[in-house]
Amino acid sequence: MNGRKPHPDQLPILYGQSESPQPLPPPLTALEGEREAIRWRARLVFIESVMMAALMLGAGLAMNHGFRSALQNAVLVGIACLLTGMLLIGLSALASRLLMRLSRRRQALRKDRSDKL
Repeated sequence: MNGRKPHPDQLPILYGQSESPQPLPPPLTALEGEREAIRWRARLVFIESVMMAALMLGAGLAMNHGFRSALQNAVLVGIACLLTGMLLIGLSALASRLLMRLSRRRQALRKDRSDKL
């Protein structure tokens, strides 16, 4: 470093030093966090579906398509949005599990190879 002293009102920056290192979360806490993340994703998909249905209803009514037709189309769009969102959440969870399994297998193979040497 250049040896300059920081201003008295400025906090010193200590690179590579931590006052209290954060402990790694236990596996149970990580699973709970993952479950909570999935719940939040599902909530967001639900909110998005309701908003899309409301927009579709509003657009249908604004274009004078009739209430029943606009409502039917809004429900259809809302259900389609909800199903595709849930499908994406499920596929991302499946892909995450597959990638974790592959990484575990790769680590096991590396460990076996290093043990043989």
